[in-house]
Amino acid sequence: MMTPWAFRSKPPQPSDTEAALREERDRLQAMLDAMPHMLVELDGDRRLVRCRAGWLGPRSPLPEPVRGERFEDALPAPLARLARQVLDEVDEKGRSAGHEYEVPLAEGRRWHSVSASRLPCVTGGSAGYLVVISDTTEAHVQRQQAEQRARTDLAAAMDASHDGIAITDPDGRYLYMNRAHREMFGFTSPEEIIGRSWRDLYAPEVADHIAAVALPALEAEGGWRGEVVGRRLDGSDLPQEVSLTRKAGGGIICMSRNIAKRLREQQEQARLREELQMAQRREIIGQLASGLAHDLNNLLAAIGGSATLIRDLGPGAAEAHAQRILSATEQAGALVRRFLSLGQRQSNRSRIDLRALLHEAADLVRAGLRNRTRLTLALPPEPVWVEADPTDILQVVLNLVINARDAIATAPPRETGYEITLALGAPDPAQLAGPFAAGAPGAGQGYVALTVSDNGPGIAPETQARVFQPYFSTKGAAGTGLGLAIVTGVLAANHGAVALASAPGAGTRFTVLWPIEAHDLAEAPAAPTAATAGALTGCLTGRTVLVVDDHADVLRVLSAFLEQAGAEVVPCADPRDALAALRDDPTLWDLLVTDFDMPHVTGADLGQAANELAPDLPVVLITALPDWRSRMTRATPRFASVLGKPLARSDFLTAAEAAMRSAEAADAVG
Repeated sequence: MMTPWAFRSKPPQPSDTEAALREERDRLQAMLDAMPHMLVELDGDRRLVRCRAGWLGPRSPLPEPVRGERFEDALPAPLARLARQVLDEVDEKGRSAGHEYEVPLAEGRRWHSVSASRLPCVTGGSAGYLVVISDTTEAHVQRQQAEQRARTDLAAAMDASHDGIAITDPDGRYLYMNRAHREMFGFTSPEEIIGRSWRDLYAPEVADHIAAVALPALEAEGGWRGEVVGRRLDGSDLPQEVSLTRKAGGGIICMSRNIAKRLREQQEQARLREELQMAQRREIIGQLASGLAHDLNNLLAAIGGSATLIRDLGPGAAEAHAQRILSATEQAGALVRRFLSLGQRQSNRSRIDLRALLHEAADLVRAGLRNRTRLTLALPPEPVWVEADPTDILQVVLNLVINARDAIATAPPRETGYEITLALGAPDPAQLAGPFAAGAPGAGQGYVALTVSDNGPGIAPETQARVFQPYFSTKGAAGTGLGLAIVTGVLAANHGAVALASAPGAGTRFTVLWPIEAHDLAEAPAAPTAATAGALTGCLTGRTVLVVDDHADVLRVLSAFLEQAGAEVVPCADPRDALAALRDDPTLWDLLVTDFDMPHVTGADLGQAANELAPDLPVVLITALPDWRSRMTRATPRFASVLGKPLARSDFLTAAEAAMRSAEAADAVG
């Protein structure tokens, strides 16, 4: 086996031993001379045996050591201490890692590394030491330069950070503060803050709170995080999120972030949530009030009509009792109107960019998305201005998006997930043409199209016909059945419309047409007052009137009012019968009187059919529903007059005669 220092390929001959040894020694010396290290051999007593010539070279300030001299004695005191440390480490561990020390020179400073290891005993004496001294000045300088560059880069990164960074000394005075931190508090240069106490940036009570809460946590745990309110240079408040860390050697590293915008957003979201909750509560009350009003108004109409008939029988007790009933009827009607006002909300319209509201709605919904659902916004680059109440817009968008989210949440999971898209843009002709599930666009009115679509499970056809009905829900106990009813109510109040397209397994798309300019809905003509009735006589002799109402008592009362005025009346409790009568002979009738909320065919449908079958036939709508407009699914028919229940006989007869007179006048002009 070849030894580590073997240089020949075959053993030397005895006659060549001396020459071979010299050659081997010369080769070894050449190798040692070529090494960039100083090698020192010490005996077991740490005395110099030999060293590489030149000691530490011509630039070394150390004297040439003397053979037999103790190694530590040949060195200056600081270096001697290091040498003892290195050799003691060898005695303990058998080897010492490098220890670096600085050597002062006239032209500067140089750095050296000292390491040592045990030398085995060769002649029977005690084991010695091999000490290696290396000049590490170049590596040390490079390391210092790298550290300086790192410090420079760190300072630049800290100064470029959008978060505030500051460092204090153990007394709490600022040693450093980056630009973001200075700008948060209103300082323009480091000189304005360096050397000042951190307490100067806080009101006394806030500073005391930090000292009582944060500083003890720093001592116990090394760090603290919380929200505090700072004080800017101009005296204004600065809400901050602060993270404090105890620095080695004392002092504090402070990370600070201005959270004023976040707090405003949180407050705005809380306000919006509260407004939406209030709006939903108002809508619930309004829906309840509307249902109650319908039933109560029908009863009041029957009572009031019967009382009128009783009063007309003749003088005496019957007349007094009838008058009392009429008075109670009027008071009950006023009570119903007051009750209905509980569900009304004052509109607060302004000119707004719909894109901002859709971003807000998306932010409110995203946190609740489940089943790997993505919410995507497809908005135009330019502002989309409309005149509207922001709460109305949010109500519509949130109810539609939440419906899509909840439908997807119950769908089977799939690898690609689901997507809800909220889009905004100008409506195309197909969107303007409908058909519409609720509302209808007005002629000559400009609209924007707001689309909420998803690729979820879709809606069955039999369910689509009911989704806008109040209290209908597919969510079981978790649903109120008012979300889409609220949408139709808001759209009706703003003259908007909504279309629904869906199929099982193919997703759902709601398209909302929202008017660009706010226009209050034109009220249908009311009954003429005494001042405007003109030459109306109250006599309807020779007139043929078709009366339609599914409430039998109300139907009898209305028919009796007309018959007492001389009209020939055909009453219909089923609107389908009335529709058939119109189709059989549209010209037979002088007037159509219809209720609105009826099974199978609504008053709006019947009025629309009458407008088409007999364009000159006047139609009077009598309804117990104050919100009948929100239940329209297409354009409103031409109603000559709209009367609410309960109604007075005189108002009814006046409206009926005025409607027929107006139709006759229009025919004469035509």
